[in-house]
This record gives sequence, structure tokens and C-alpha cells, in this order.
Amino acid sequence: MSQQQSGWCCMELPMPTMRQFYRRWMKSSGQLLVCVLLLLPFSLPAAEELYRGRAPVADQSAAEQAKGMREALQQVLGKLSGLQQFDAYPGAADALSGASKIVVAFYYENRPVTLPDGAQSEDLLLVANFSPMAVDQIRKDLQLPRWKPEREALTIWPIVDDGLERHIMPIELEYAWQGLADLAVDRGMSLRWPEANEDGEYAADVQLLWSGYSDQPAKAEVEAETVATNAAATLVIAAKQDGPEWNVRLNLDYEGLRWSERFRGMDLETVLQQGLNLAIDQVVAAGSIAATDSGEWRVDITVTQLANSNDYARCLAYLQGLSVVESVAVNSAKAGKVQFSLQLNAAPEYLQQYISAGRTLAPSGIEGEFQLLP
Repeated sequence: MSQQQSGWCCMELPMPTMRQFYRRWMKSSGQLLVCVLLLLPFSLPAAEELYRGRAPVADQSAAEQAKGMREALQQVLGKLSGLQQFDAYPGAADALSGASKIVVAFYYENRPVTLPDGAQSEDLLLVANFSPMAVDQIRKDLQLPRWKPEREALTIWPIVDDGLERHIMPIELEYAWQGLADLAVDRGMSLRWPEANEDGEYAADVQLLWSGYSDQPAKAEVEAETVATNAAATLVIAAKQDGPEWNVRLNLDYEGLRWSERFRGMDLETVLQQGLNLAIDQVVAAGSIAATDSGEWRVDITVTQLANSNDYARCLAYLQGLSVVESVAVNSAKAGKVQFSLQLNAAPEYLQQYISAGRTLAPSGIEGEFQLLP
């Protein structure tokens, strides 16, 4: 795709040398510029976990190893794209068949499994680390979407009605909670679980949770910092057994996205995994970059409220850490204000979405200008 220029800035300034920027900063703020090397172009490093796949195998034979490699690579492509199936993408089968050629390392591990009757078992897993460069090339060749790696961990509040009382994450359903945890790992979604105090109580209002109120489930008398929940990324699961079936309702609140759905089924673990898969699909749809929106763009943004060199370093590190940003350079600097030149790998509106979802920069009201938050 040809180079494209965003209209975020009205004029382009010559990029100063590192020495010029150092002098301007010293003159404007009197602060010593730290981490000067951060001015060099920076590429986002691959997140190792995203390029690691695992698959159940019957044994360590060559045939099972080959099957496990294919499934592990499919899982990795799913983590990066957010997709669960690749049947609609020509060439996917051939790409998966070459999984063993791009493996960096692999090993086997035993995964403990808790059965519904409380018995313990183990699954044998093949765990494979793939070459990030090779996997990224496959994703591009197949024209898969890209699910942003900046993913807020999802706090899950499971509450179960046993016909007499409602309990948060009852221990007798540990097998179901473990199934959700394993599914989330395979999909590339981080989960947070509520933690009980020494008396086995949770810092949440059970009735509010059951009603699907996920904004602020904390008890009024509990300090906010002691509550293991995040209103920006919360999934409330309310489950009740109606005769032989489970009736489950999910309420998702994820970075402004709100979604609710009901599920029914005989097996609770299956119903919960179906629900979590669809909840993750909602997150993927809201946070993915279409293949047609990938390319090369350059935009200039201005950041204000930079009181000292530490603020500058924090702002620069934040911009460099965004997966949509390939590199960062400095156009100009004066007291409390720096204009950055960003090389993007996706359309500029995605940069806006990433910044809006974060807690580091906020729009100042002027197009292309942001304020550094405390």
C-alpha cells in the first residue's frame, strides 16, 4: 500500500537532531533529559505469549506431534486475529500444514483437570513457540484481521443460584471456572477472578451482580481499592439450574462496549464456554483492525502538560508501546509541549481509538493535540 498522509496536522516541521532537542528542552524546562536514546525509532516487540500455542495430544508420537503443531499454530493465528475458524480464507490449510517449519521450540506439559465429580485427571499438551516474523507473514498473506494486543484483562464475576441462595464462584463448580480460564488462554484473553477474604466473603453486592449491574458491584462499606473488579472490563455470569437445564445470563462491559445474552443447556461447562466465546467475539469485533485498513500512515500529534523529562519519557514510552505505532520521532519541543511524528501500520482512526481506550493521553479540544494525564 502506498504511503498515505493524515490530515491531523496543518504543517510539517523539520525533525530536530537529538542535540537540538536536548538544548530546547534544557532551555524551556531546565530539566535534564533522561533516556535520550528513546528518541531512536522503536518497533513494538512481539508479545511472546501471543505466539505460543498449545494443543491436547494423545501421546508424543510423530503423528500426534504433527497434529498438535497444526492446532497450536491455528490457535496462535486465532490469538492474533481474534478468529476461531479460518475456513473462509484460501490458503489457510496449506499454511497450517507447514507449522513444524516455523516452530522455534516446543515441549510437552501435563495440565491438571478437575472433573465435575471432583476427581482429578491430567491432559497432555503440546506447547509450541512459533517465529513471530513467520506467523505475521502468514497473517498478512491470508489477509486476516489484526486483534490489537492491548487488551484489558476481563474481570469475571460468576454468581450461581442453587435454589436457596446465591453464591459467588462456588468451589463445587471449580471444573467450570477452570474450563473458562483455559478457554481464555487459548483465545488470548486475560482474565481476572474475584478473591475472597479469609472468611470466604467477596467484596461485592450479590444482588447487584445478579441483576446484571456491572458498573460498580462493590459493597458500599468496602473501599474501592479492595474490590477485585474493573468497571471498564467486567463480565458478570449469572447461572441458575431450571430442572435439568442451566439458564445462564452474561453481561459484558468492556471499554464502553455493552453486551448481554442468555444461554441454556444441560451441561454448565459447555454453556459457559459458549457464552465466553461469544463475549470474546464482541471484544474482538470492537478492537480489531481489518486487513484493508493495514498499511503505512504518518501522523503528527502534539502532547501538552509535559512538566519535566519524566513526563516526556512516560509519554514517549506510551506512544512507542502502542501496537499501531511502528516508530516515533520528535518534530519540535518547547515548554511543556512536544510534537511527535508517528509512523503507523494502520489507518489513523485506530490510533484515536487506542488513545481513547487508554489512561495516558486525553484530547485537549484542539485537533491533533492531547494532554498527558497525571
